[in-house]
Amino acid sequence: MSGKKVCIFDIDNTLTHAAKANYKTCPGLISCSTNPDFCPAWPEKSGTSSVVLDTVKACRKNGYEVAVATAESGLESYNPKQVKFLKNVLGEDLYNTPMLQNSCTAQNYNYLMCTGQKTDHPCCNTEHPDKTGMYLNIMDHLGIQPFEFQNSIVFDDAQTNLTTANFLGVKTCQASLNCGGSYCDTGCGIPNGCIHLVNEDDDLTGVV
Repeated sequence: MSGKKVCIFDIDNTLTHAAKANYKTCPGLISCSTNPDFCPAWPEKSGTSSVVLDTVKACRKNGYEVAVATAESGLESYNPKQVKFLKNVLGEDLYNTPMLQNSCTAQNYNYLMCTGQKTDHPCCNTEHPDKTGMYLNIMDHLGIQPFEFQNSIVFDDAQTNLTTANFLGVKTCQASLNCGGSYCDTGCGIPNGCIHLVNEDDDLTGVV
């Protein structure tokens, strides 16, 4: 038994807010215009939020490892602006480790090849929506056994990914609740309620 647990974050509309997010209804938004250190590669006029930063901090405080599972292609996730954004939001460099999963790693390819001569590989240019392999790769890297999956949390805005995580036995907390389980251009990112799950104040397994 590993005893380890992990917070696994999606990027778009989870660690970020959407371009048309409402500053009155979305708590603690941090825009690129006010803080360029928290500018994702896309969309324009996006950013993160104090809720996101507090949730990441709570994960670390409560003994969770931190990982990323994104549908982004190899080239998208290795965009220099995206690299800087994730390093600043997560406070750690997950690149070049199994703790950052994308289209390439989900299919057992190394996304670093997308920066070389093999940029024509499908995983470099095509997103991969099924995150099953990503979650399992992270768990395997950390030595977390299936009966321990219930101690970890997936944060994602997409209902399909939350369903996948729940099927594996992982707890979930849905981001951008105002989007109804699919991507939209007004998403707030991680909501306030998710931090209660991290702090184990409430049982929010499967909250959607």
